[in-house]
Amino acid sequence: MHRIPDFIRGARVHFTFDHRTIEAYENESLASAILASKHNVLSRSIRYHRSRTVFCSTGECGWCAVEVNGESNIGACLRKCADGLTVQSQNAWPSAEMDIFSLLNMVRFSLTNTFYHRLFLYPKFLRQFYLRCIRLFTGVGRVQSKPLPQTRRTVANIHSPVVVIGNGLTGIGAAVTVAERGEHVILIDRGEAISKRKDDVGISPALLELIDKIKTLPQLEYWSNSNCVGLYENHTLGVITPDKLVTLHAKQIIFAVGALDAIPLFAGNDLPGIISARLAERLILKEGIAPGKKAVVWSVLGQSQSITSMLQHAGIEIVHQLQPEESIIEAKGGKQLYAVIIREADGRSRSMACDSLMIDALQPRNELLTQVGGQLQWDESTNGLVAMRDATLQTSVKGVRVVGEAAGCFMDENRCLVEARLAGFSALQDLGFDGIQDEINRLKEFSHTKRFDSINFPANSLNGVGYICFCEDVMEREIKLQMQDGYQSPELIKRRTAIFTGPCQGKYCRANAMRVYGVDVGATTARPPATPIRMKDLLSD
Repeated sequence: MHRIPDFIRGARVHFTFDHRTIEAYENESLASAILASKHNVLSRSIRYHRSRTVFCSTGECGWCAVEVNGESNIGACLRKCADGLTVQSQNAWPSAEMDIFSLLNMVRFSLTNTFYHRLFLYPKFLRQFYLRCIRLFTGVGRVQSKPLPQTRRTVANIHSPVVVIGNGLTGIGAAVTVAERGEHVILIDRGEAISKRKDDVGISPALLELIDKIKTLPQLEYWSNSNCVGLYENHTLGVITPDKLVTLHAKQIIFAVGALDAIPLFAGNDLPGIISARLAERLILKEGIAPGKKAVVWSVLGQSQSITSMLQHAGIEIVHQLQPEESIIEAKGGKQLYAVIIREADGRSRSMACDSLMIDALQPRNELLTQVGGQLQWDESTNGLVAMRDATLQTSVKGVRVVGEAAGCFMDENRCLVEARLAGFSALQDLGFDGIQDEINRLKEFSHTKRFDSINFPANSLNGVGYICFCEDVMEREIKLQMQDGYQSPELIKRRTAIFTGPCQGKYCRANAMRVYGVDVGATTARPPATPIRMKDLLSD
């Protein structure tokens, strides 16, 4: 990565990373500042200590987790730079760049995830010693001996007729629709105060208009920096706000939680230099950071033009734009990607030199819905499981609706607003509001949303060495070995390989895993919390 010339930046700051001073700017994230300062590695994976930098745009993949001022597992892609910060890499010694434990990566093919089930059993008196040694190579981050600052939250029990989760265009539109009819609604999002979004580069006029409306609607209550961690029976939500632990009771719930960046299955699919197109957009437009010099773009044709235009504006050479019939066979590199091998439409392969691979692919978020048994269906065009909805966007759980990207829909702004208004009006009708049936019928005519086009995801990788689980370094071949041994159930495969058990909680590996062991087999059971939380977040008075 490197900084784009003539970009207007924030104030200059300095912090340390692995005992080296980094010069950065306030508008930059820790991840982009470190990588733009000639560092190639941010952290290491848990099991084989493979190099990690950044991939996703939401901070949930866990690739860029670092320790900041003694607090472990901070997403470096989301934490802004500030003077005096002390940042250290995780799962590495003495540093992420020169990690001695990365030698494990050289013997990864002889160390399956179940090797300790058969080894280190004898002599018996050394078993506890073996276990203590193995534990040195597990876990994420370090437990600090000194207590960190703590905030005790108050416990609250709150009721609201309508709750909307997600503050994108669809979520805000649904909340505004409800509030304009005079009904109380709570809008929840993990992000910062919504007023700060007005300064975002490229923000749409429609979203700006909705943000301005929020100020004029006293019925709309906005909770920023709030994490909805669980959905329970009777429409009960568990929410952690900056000062409260809330048990939130709703009559109608609208999920507008968006989609996650998706990673296709191919050999070397976790190498530094492979990033999502959404992250590349944020780095270029908001932070003035170019994620590479020579890029290969893997995108659907409908989106490729805007992506290539953005990259060229940042001075990045487009080496190749994959066509619909093409796919990546293998990515080559160590601490940095240097080439990809592409399978062409006629079956032949060719190598392309590059230092970045931009992947434009999404997968719907549905972890909260599945906690209460919401029914999902496999849809390859959306790269995975999507919620089953009726004509009013209601799921199999009565009173719960899913809209926008979370439902697997690729939409322009107009279609986004249609879904938002339809979900809002339908929720109001279920609450007993009259005089809105004509509006609902009109919106239904435009709500037959097209599933967003996705790239063609491979169902297998070269020699089975593509990574399915990036948290626990589980390769495709390891899953197939367990299946050959008779472990066909996803729950059993999870126990044998530790897949789905890492910091991302299976969000980034579920779709590819289901392609390997069969989409008809199903997925593992989803349980709260929907996102990782810290024990200190549960402290209360």
